[in-house]
Amino acid sequence: MRPPETASARAGVRRSPQAVHRSRSVIQDTLSGLAPAAHLPLPSPGPHGTLKPMQPPATLSAALALIAQAPDLWPGFHPQRTPLMTFDGTHTWLHQLTGPPLDPLAGPDWTAHPDGWGWPGRWPDLNANTALPLGNGQWAAGVLLPSLGEPDARTLAATLIHEAFHVYQHATPSVAWEVSELDALTYPACTPVLHARAEETRCLRRALHEPDWITPARQGLFWRGQRHALLSDAQRTFETRMETREGLATYVETRFLQQFPALAAAAAPGLGPR
Repeated sequence: MRPPETASARAGVRRSPQAVHRSRSVIQDTLSGLAPAAHLPLPSPGPHGTLKPMQPPATLSAALALIAQAPDLWPGFHPQRTPLMTFDGTHTWLHQLTGPPLDPLAGPDWTAHPDGWGWPGRWPDLNANTALPLGNGQWAAGVLLPSLGEPDARTLAATLIHEAFHVYQHATPSVAWEVSELDALTYPACTPVLHARAEETRCLRRALHEPDWITPARQGLFWRGQRHALLSDAQRTFETRMETREGLATYVETRFLQQFPALAAAAAPGLGPR
């Protein structure tokens, strides 16, 4: 989905949870050999020869503690109550799920631990940083920890909160963030559009950091108008709704981090609507 910006610099057009779900079978065929449970090492023996139970990474546990203490970030949004599924490179972890894993998650390979559930390998439906269905109508925020490099607990918590907000959006339908994925296929990537996006990004960054924010904000609106003049009505709607969907998720993420989002004009031409 995205490499992180702020907590993550998101690249490309983000796929909706529904699009990720539709493409899952293709991706699963590609990734099926990456972390098969049959080839994972068994837990190491304890001091008396007993097997140590699986334990989530320390960074993940610390991130969960930060999420538990998060302030109100958006009306009706509670990341502390959102199921969180993560893959650390060898195991899948499921936290904040009420009760045992539901069908089709239920099975002998899921192991309870003090804070949630563990599963050996990458859960097949967890293919990207996104919201994903768990079955029985429940959704979870999913994050592939290897995609973040070596994040600290605060960065990981912010990324989980971002994806948890997409779970909230899925549970709270709104025309403001409903996006037609097909419109992404026709969204132009010509030089004038990319140039205008880079200039708008440069102006917005100045507006965030300079005492006189009004002048660069006006300049940003000018470049936004230049770009929109090159788009069709459907493309403008697609861009606006993508900005609403991703922008609100980034907003709650940056509120948690208590810092401005990273806006890099040089990287903007390589980014899709967001």
